[in-house]
Amino acid sequence: MGNNTSSLKEAEMERELKMKMEQELKMKEMEFKNRQEVKASEVELRKVEMEIKEVELRKAEMEFKNRQELKAREMELRKAEMEIKSGQELKEKEMELNRQREIAELIIELKKTKSKYFSELTKSYMDIICEIIKQNSVLYDKANDSLNKMTNENLPESVKKTITDTYNRITNDIMSTTDLINYATKEANKLNIQDTEEYIKLINTLVDNGRLTSKDREKLLDAPYDPVIASGKPEN
Repeated sequence: MGNNTSSLKEAEMERELKMKMEQELKMKEMEFKNRQEVKASEVELRKVEMEIKEVELRKAEMEFKNRQELKAREMELRKAEMEIKSGQELKEKEMELNRQREIAELIIELKKTKSKYFSELTKSYMDIICEIIKQNSVLYDKANDSLNKMTNENLPESVKKTITDTYNRITNDIMSTTDLINYATKEANKLNIQDTEEYIKLINTLVDNGRLTSKDREKLLDAPYDPVIASGKPEN
């Protein structure tokens, strides 16, 4: 009986020990499995983090590339704008220079025309007066020769008419040398005034046509431009 009881106790103890060992083994297996899962999770987490970092890096690279491309485009745009602006400024300067050149040439031509008319007037009357003085208002043949010669030259019609009128007055009236000179001088002044009026009228026409500006006119005539005076119409 005693032996049976002892055997039963030993068997019970062995069973309990075996169960305990099995439990410990299961626990160790579970702990090992948990550690493996934790490690796998950590590896997966690090992998995800690396992927995120790679995405962020690619994003940063793309943003940097986009900024560089944007800067390059802006530089090209500014360069193109500067080229366009420079081209426009150059074209405007060339146009202004051409306009100034045309005005200068026109002014020179106008001054030549005016100078030519005045020199012709002076020459004509000086010739007549010289003939009158030399002949002492008695012999008119040479004066007549000079008149015919001058009226056949390329002079304005107004000059030719005044010369002829003056000669006719001389030949029809007996006048002293002084009277003749005074008369010729008076007629010369009339022609000078008439020539100046034609000159002013020509310049006013150029202003009206846009060939000259009001400032250009003031430089030529030393007088401001008045449309009423230029048109020849009386003021209301």
